[in-house]
Amino acid sequence: MNELFPLVAGCVLGIMVAQVSSARLRVALLVILSLIAGAAATIVSGEWETSWGFLVIDVGGVLLAAVGTSMLLARWQRRPSKSP
Repeated sequence: MNELFPLVAGCVLGIMVAQVSSARLRVALLVILSLIAGAAATIVSGEWETSWGFLVIDVGGVLLAAVGTSMLLARWQRRPSKSP
């Protein structure tokens, strides 16, 4: 259950960031928001009391989910429409 928040947060970030038109701004937002969401996941779950190393894992999970969602969304939007 603790790893569900980073994945959901990453998916939400990926959907939000996909709407930004500038590639540089999209990357910057993705990195900054992934750091914030990953840190929040580590602190809320209480993993920081064990080790701050969990921060790297949570940020990575958020970033991976965000990039994956953003790529899937971009691919879905570029697919050819099927006409009857």
